[in-house]
Amino acid sequence: RLNTRVGVDVTLDGLKSEYDAVFVSVGAQSSSTMGVPGEDLEGVLPAVEFLRDAALGRPVKIGQKVAVVGGGNAAIDAARTALRLGAKEVHIVYRRLRSDMPADSAEIEAAIDEGIQVHYLTAPTRLIGVDGKVSQMECVRMRLGDFDKSGRRRPVPVDASRTIVDVDTVIPAIGQYVDTSFSEGTDKNAEALLTTKSGLVITDPDTMQTNVPGVFAGGDCVTGPWTVVGAIGAGRQAALAIDKFMGGVAWQHADAEIERELVGTPIEEQCKRCVMPEMPVSERSRNFKEVELGLTEDMAVAEAARCFQCDVCEP
Repeated sequence: RLNTRVGVDVTLDGLKSEYDAVFVSVGAQSSSTMGVPGEDLEGVLPAVEFLRDAALGRPVKIGQKVAVVGGGNAAIDAARTALRLGAKEVHIVYRRLRSDMPADSAEIEAAIDEGIQVHYLTAPTRLIGVDGKVSQMECVRMRLGDFDKSGRRRPVPVDASRTIVDVDTVIPAIGQYVDTSFSEGTDKNAEALLTTKSGLVITDPDTMQTNVPGVFAGGDCVTGPWTVVGAIGAGRQAALAIDKFMGGVAWQHADAEIERELVGTPIEEQCKRCVMPEMPVSERSRNFKEVELGLTEDMAVAEAARCFQCDVCEP
């Protein structure tokens, strides 16, 4: 059933009564907040919601000078999307160095090529509004201190470094979290899904089943924001687990271990990777057409010839 919101149009306990097994794969679909004054002003658009509305073709109102806060792929996507929606200036504000940005380096380069300005070692401290709409952003310069749990150096504010810049749209893109309100249901006696302190759904690592019998979960709602490949893999594992569950057979997942000794295989790069043809910056920054144009036939053949070991493809 498409266009059906779990927790609004249907409930989890309702689905449980209708189906023998339920797989929860709602993702980490809500934007984290910055926790600064003024974040509730008009013109502050959380990245996930902003990108979702733009992708669905819904009306998205942005100003001429946009500030995106964050350094991940969502921040880069939001910045490039804002540019394509008509913004004259787009600035990315990030509290660490470029080398610390979790975004793909190629995406960062593409954004810079399109004229998006990236401000490193900068963090917002306050949003200022006029008549309920954001008009300025107060920022502070940062320096890198000791290493934190993520293995990166912790940003520390620099004294007397506050500045105020004019903006008319701010897009926070500092992280995502799992909204599990859908699991509350209408039946007060229904068992709710157990989650971690950070809001991730807790599952059995082997069966992928939650604390609620017959309810399985996987993807970003279990791992936190990750990759499409990881989500697809979780779906495949869950399908196997649910199949066994429906048949009354206990199942435990085991990763296949593949060992291959590359004896005598040279690992030096013999030929360079083909450069993917791209749409010129002057053409692509104001539309949503594919930036990468695809390899030519000759380039595809050359890329195949670079394969490190393709014996698995032999008939």
